[in-house]
Amino acid sequence: MTEREPPRSESLQLTTDYVYDYAGYSNCESRCRVRIYDGPDQSPVFLVEELQDNPGTSITNMVEYLAAELATRHCPQRLEEPEPFRWIERYPRTERERRRGMLEYSLVTFASYRPTVVMRWGRRRRTLGKADWRYVDGTTIEQLLEAPPADPPHDQRGADDFFR
Repeated sequence: MTEREPPRSESLQLTTDYVYDYAGYSNCESRCRVRIYDGPDQSPVFLVEELQDNPGTSITNMVEYLAAELATRHCPQRLEEPEPFRWIERYPRTERERRRGMLEYSLVTFASYRPTVVMRWGRRRRTLGKADWRYVDGTTIEQLLEAPPADPPHDQRGADDFFR
C-alpha cells in the first residue's frame, strides 16, 4: 500500500496585503490597500481598496496607472498573456449606503493589458489601456475569490466607523 499525498487546494489564496503609496494627479500623495489572491494555474486577482484616509487621487481615477505599476511589480511574467490578472476595486460603504443599494465592488477590465510608458505630471508613468468598470455585489466577489475577501486590518477604520 502506498501513501497518497493529501489533496492540494486549487483555490485562490491571499498572498499579499499591504497599503500602497502612489503619486496621484499632479503627483499628490495618495494611498490604497492592495490584496493579491493567487492560485495554481490561475491569473492573480488584485483587490484594491479605496482607503478612507486617502489624501489624494482615488483608485478609480488612477486605475490604468495603478494596475500597470502593480502588475509590473507583482506579475511581470504574465503581462504577455491575454488576461494576465483580474482587477477588483472596492469602495467600503456605510450601512445606509448599502441599504440604498450602493455596491462596494467593481470588476475592471482594460482595453490593453500591455503597459506603455507615458509622460504625466512631469514624470514617466506606466499605464494600461482604457478601463471599463462593471459594478458587482459581494456574492460575485466571493465566487471569484472562492472565499469571502479577507477582513480589513485592525488599524483600518471601516466606512461605518468613519462616519460616526
